[in-house]
Amino acid sequence: MGVCGLKSVARSTYHESLQVSSTGVPKGPSAPSAPGPRTASALLLCGLPRLGRRPRSVPPLKGAAADALSVRLRTPSPATARAAAAQIARDAANPNHPQYLDLSAAMCWDAVKHCAVVAHLLDATVDAQHGLVSSADAQVHGREAIAALPEGHAIGFFDDQRLVHVMLGVGNGRAAGNKNDCVGIGTPIGWETLNLNHLAWNADGCVTAPGLHQATRSLVVRSRLLGSATT
Repeated sequence: MGVCGLKSVARSTYHESLQVSSTGVPKGPSAPSAPGPRTASALLLCGLPRLGRRPRSVPPLKGAAADALSVRLRTPSPATARAAAAQIARDAANPNHPQYLDLSAAMCWDAVKHCAVVAHLLDATVDAQHGLVSSADAQVHGREAIAALPEGHAIGFFDDQRLVHVMLGVGNGRAAGNKNDCVGIGTPIGWETLNLNHLAWNADGCVTAPGLHQATRSLVVRSRLLGSATT
C-alpha cells in the first residue's frame, strides 16, 4: 500500500474513533446535551427573587394597635402576676419596706388590692370591698384546707353574709393583711404575715373570733383566686 493509501486509512480510523464514546460504545444519533451545572442552577433559580434583594419592609404599628401590643408585652401572665402579688405581700411585712406604711394605713381590702395592682394583676378600678371575694365564693373548711390553699388567693372572713376582713394568701397556710386582730390573731394596725393555722377553727370549719356586741362570733372563711371570677 502506498503512502496515499496509508493516509486514507488513517483518516478513516480517526473519524470512526470520534463516533465511539469514552466507554467504547458507539454513539447513536446526536441528542441535546444535558444541562451543565451552571445551566441547571439557572433553571432552578428561574422565577425566584435575586439574591441580595432587600425583603419588603413591614410598616411599624402605630396608634391604638401599637399601644395594645405594648400593653401585651408588658403584662405578665395571671399566674406570674399572682406570684408577684404574694411576694410583694411577704416582702412588705418588713417595716423597712417602702410599701409597709402605705399598706399599714389602708383598709384591709384596699391593702390586698394594692398588692394586686402593683403586680399588674388587677386594675385600679376594681372595687376592693366587694370585688376581691364574696359570700358566693368557696368556703375554706378548717386548717387542712387553709394549709393547701395556693398563694395568690383573696381570703375573706364573713359574719353571715357581711364581709368583715380580707387577707392575701401567700401559701403554706399563711396570709398577709392589716388590722388582723378582728379575726383573733395579729395586731390592730400594721401589715404582717400570719399563720392561719393559729386561728380558732371550730368543728364546723368556721373561725371563732372576737365579737362586736358579744364576746365572740363565728366567721365563715371563703377564698377566691385573685384576678378570677367568682368561684
